[in-house]
Amino acid sequence: MFFSFPPAMPSLRRMSVRTSADDTDRLLVMPRHPFIINCSLENSDAPNVLVVSWYKSSEGSERQKINSTDRVKTAGDSLVILEPSPMDDPGNYTCVFDVKTAEGRPEATVQVIANVTVRMPGVSINKMEGEDLVIHCKMRGKPWPVVHWTKDAHPIAEAIGNASTRLQLEQDELGFPSALLSLSTLRRPDDVGDYCCHAQSVANAAVGCTIVRVKDKYAALWPVIGIVAELLLLAAIISFCESRKPKPAVVEDPDQESSTDKLSRRAEELGSVWPSLRGVERSRFTGSGG
Repeated sequence: MFFSFPPAMPSLRRMSVRTSADDTDRLLVMPRHPFIINCSLENSDAPNVLVVSWYKSSEGSERQKINSTDRVKTAGDSLVILEPSPMDDPGNYTCVFDVKTAEGRPEATVQVIANVTVRMPGVSINKMEGEDLVIHCKMRGKPWPVVHWTKDAHPIAEAIGNASTRLQLEQDELGFPSALLSLSTLRRPDDVGDYCCHAQSVANAAVGCTIVRVKDKYAALWPVIGIVAELLLLAAIISFCESRKPKPAVVEDPDQESSTDKLSRRAEELGSVWPSLRGVERSRFTGSGG
């Protein structure tokens, strides 16, 4: 009787997987250009050509198998990302070799992270006193960064008066924590200053700043009030100068006399001539009588 024994399975030896990110503790900062993740099986008597499956998992989600697309390609023990996206591609990439070992199928995981970037709405923001302020710190990159705000290089909660009732920090529509700063009922000059958004992740740190200016709510009236004040002052000066001028002497113009004035003047002239005329007549009568 002959007994047949199954052939030895060299693949049951202890195997290890080496990745292209081993030098950085299997942590890869995603570049902006296409990049490759490689896996290789060491200490193996298995055939050189093995089936390798690739999986990806993100924070709070189970890993899912990666299928080749126009943007992501799987080629055996290599994974190629042609168009890196800082929002879509960060995560844990796992290569699984289809070979049995004493410890199961050999695999290795590479964590891909993206540098965080910060973009503020502008260099400066102009608001009126009493209005509400909203600053959106637009961030990109994963994993989620730790975010904190400052005003004039001081923690925002300490720099803002009545921060507990006026200040709110909320996440934005993409899920970035404390990306939205809301400040109600702006005051001047207390709320004027340099507002900065600081983001810190495993990959890097980034900061963005904007200057907030708060205008007086009556600022639009001051030019009008100034013009009116100048006109009133000018009118007062003109009135004062006119009152200080000497009054001109009144010169009577005979051509402008009224008819009544002419008759009165004529009567006065005749009244002064009448006595002399009576004396002449009297002397004529006396001479003729002699």
